[in-house]
Amino acid sequence: MVVVAASLLGASCGEVTDPDAEVVTVGALVPLSGGQSALGEAVEASLTLAADIINASLEDAESPWRVNLRIEDSRSDPELAFEKLRAMSEDGVRVVVGPFDTDSIVFAAPLADRLSTVLLACAPVLPDTEDDNDRLGRMFPALTREVDAVAEELNSNGVKHVAFVGRDGDWSVAYIDMLADKLIDRGGTVRGTILYDPNANDINDFTDEMTELAGLLGPAINSFGSESVGVFLLTQDEGVQLFEQADAASVLGQVRWFGSSGMSRIPEVLASSDARSFAAATSYTAPLFYEVDSNGYQAVEQGVRDAIGRDVPSPAVVAYDALWIAALTINQVTNRSDPILLRGALPNVLNGYAGVTGSFAPDGDGNRAEGGYDLWTVRQNGTNVEWIKTTAFEPPEE
Repeated sequence: MVVVAASLLGASCGEVTDPDAEVVTVGALVPLSGGQSALGEAVEASLTLAADIINASLEDAESPWRVNLRIEDSRSDPELAFEKLRAMSEDGVRVVVGPFDTDSIVFAAPLADRLSTVLLACAPVLPDTEDDNDRLGRMFPALTREVDAVAEELNSNGVKHVAFVGRDGDWSVAYIDMLADKLIDRGGTVRGTILYDPNANDINDFTDEMTELAGLLGPAINSFGSESVGVFLLTQDEGVQLFEQADAASVLGQVRWFGSSGMSRIPEVLASSDARSFAAATSYTAPLFYEVDSNGYQAVEQGVRDAIGRDVPSPAVVAYDALWIAALTINQVTNRSDPILLRGALPNVLNGYAGVTGSFAPDGDGNRAEGGYDLWTVRQNGTNVEWIKTTAFEPPEE
């Protein structure tokens, strides 16, 4: 099985047409609703595209098996992802793509180990999350790579004193700890941390958080000047409501705003006039895993764009590669439902696979070694406000 990038868009539909073919189900935990629904729509289209092309390739190769894609809505909810993973395992699914958020991976990885399920984690993994590489395929570099990218962006903009606002969870806490260390090493300070419950009924009401944030920013601006003070968000799609409730004419609009990949390049920011205005006024900037300048990447991106009618975030293209990794792993074993054989085959596939988003060979900690981050900023572009790619972060060579 070989990915032929130049022929991706011309591939025929990969429906299973051979009634005698063995059908192997690959699961996917995709946030079709909840805090990452914008990403989830693109991921679903990307996985469907990959499944079609994989099945067409298997048919052309006269292979005895075909892939069946089972997509479950995780709603970006770790507990729900946990239960959906359990249900798929009970139905005999042995390889699962996802989840697509770090907190859900924290929940799902130990369960995947107990259930002998190969989990292809489609978000950065926390340092203490299941370090055995044979059961957890890491589709992204370590979380430290993203933190390094935003630390460099803060530094290049002269922002040294930062207030954090975000979801209360393992991912946010780890992210803040790592970024705070980098700020302090460069002579900066943490002005305060405001965490909210992402499962609360009033998650879209940020009145109290904005009042508290204004109380943190005022003294910081007086002490250090507005140019060296910033706000850093660790949110998902609900950050749009936060922008809508932030007053650009107040102290909130006097500083630069930054964020994590959880709210980078999402269309909802531009669709809301209030959110769009505030994000542009504060030059809101956030990282996203890099886009590869290759025919293969562009072909997949175009195929997904045709399906959803808008720009495609890079994690959706990574999902395309993840399903290929799943299929290649299954293709290496004779008993395609044997979890021990599948887990044994995965490291070989990861070491040898170069997909449309690049190499997936792991580093010494089992995370994806290759890949940088693009920084996207909301800016006025003529008469329009757009997400503009402003910086590219490449990790230093070791």
